[in-house]
Amino acid sequence: MLVNTGVRLVAEQAIQNYCVSECLGLIKKEGLQYILNPRDETHTAIYMFKYSCMKDVINFTLGKPYNKKALIHWINGKMFGYPDEEIDEYISKNS
Repeated sequence: MLVNTGVRLVAEQAIQNYCVSECLGLIKKEGLQYILNPRDETHTAIYMFKYSCMKDVINFTLGKPYNKKALIHWINGKMFGYPDEEIDEYISKNS
């Protein structure tokens, strides 16, 4: 809910692996995107986000491959106070 309303850009929740498919169904129903980050044999962290550009930001923080140009555009957009939707649109067109 907090991601969909724009209160947060990203939400993260660690869940037991047997709940992953049910959670993904709810996430998709809300129209959100997600990244799965397995933590161990029993748990997986789910990162939920609305804007596609957040994929590169999350992957950067997780030490996974990311688009450096998109991350720099996101940082600049946030630094200069642009709205999240405009940052995402700019990155989608220019990265």
